[in-house]
Amino acid sequence: MHTNTSLIYNAFGKPEDVLMLQNKELAPIQERQVLIKLLASVIHPSDFGKIQGSYGKLATLPAVAGREGVGVVCEIGSKVSSIKVGMRVRIPEVLGTWQSYAIADEAMLWPLPSSLPAEQLTQAFINPPTALRLLNDFVPLKSGDWIIQNAANSCVGQCVIQIARIYGYKTINIVRDLSQADHLKHLGADCVITLEQLSDVREWTHGEYPKLALNSVGGVSALRLIKSLAENGTMVTFGAMTGEPVRFPTRELIFKNIQLRGFWMDAWTRLRPTLEVKSCLQQIFNFMQTKQLVLPVAETYPLEQWEKALKASQKSARNGKVLFLAQNND
Repeated sequence: MHTNTSLIYNAFGKPEDVLMLQNKELAPIQERQVLIKLLASVIHPSDFGKIQGSYGKLATLPAVAGREGVGVVCEIGSKVSSIKVGMRVRIPEVLGTWQSYAIADEAMLWPLPSSLPAEQLTQAFINPPTALRLLNDFVPLKSGDWIIQNAANSCVGQCVIQIARIYGYKTINIVRDLSQADHLKHLGADCVITLEQLSDVREWTHGEYPKLALNSVGGVSALRLIKSLAENGTMVTFGAMTGEPVRFPTRELIFKNIQLRGFWMDAWTRLRPTLEVKSCLQQIFNFMQTKQLVLPVAETYPLEQWEKALKASQKSARNGKVLFLAQNND
């Protein structure tokens, strides 16, 4: 028998108010089930949204918190054939990932690369695919084309920079302050500026307008991105960090034929065939294995220190994600 340590919530609310650490003996696995031991799990802003009850898709209560995590298979049922003991797998989001063990049906799992560090692998399923889809699914871009994004120092923003570099696209990256500029340029950013420096975008692009804008902030920042776009350009909104609405840019829509689109990775994953989802993830794994895509880790904590971990994840100055890491990661 294994004792499972998990972070659960029985009601929606502030994480510090509703989360609790639970130790519970696991039931034996069934013949087509797999026992997974946590290796690493990520803390995302969307985790807070799910716990608070404000995210687009909520868990059935009571629930284990956490959306993204990987583990190692330590036991399989008698009729499991596609998964072997020792394989690395993603912990299904529906089960919650902030727990030391998870029991999953075989059909929910597939093997992951064993060559990637768990701290990198656990971050592969939400933010990097979001960046990949944003760069591939909305505007036909070619090498040398410009894109512009706000919140460039976010995890998605850093993924956009690195994947754009692989494709040969050039990036204008808007940040609140320039303390992260050197880091972003090291990743491949062509231009890192504040919103106040964005008057005429052509000053930074040698006279060109970006064809694609990526918005995860909203408000004035989004409006400035729209005004920087080329004719027939597109802005894709995939987040709303400030909570401010995107103003309707009448002039740009009429005279420049700007398109405003939205994107939610959860919906893309749910609506696409499994083979397409796997192909998307395989691209991400390939980028990681060649170190063309590197996702920084700010701090790691055991589940038992969840309060410290959640506070650390909300620090604005950190570089990289805060992870829950298994105590024995062998």
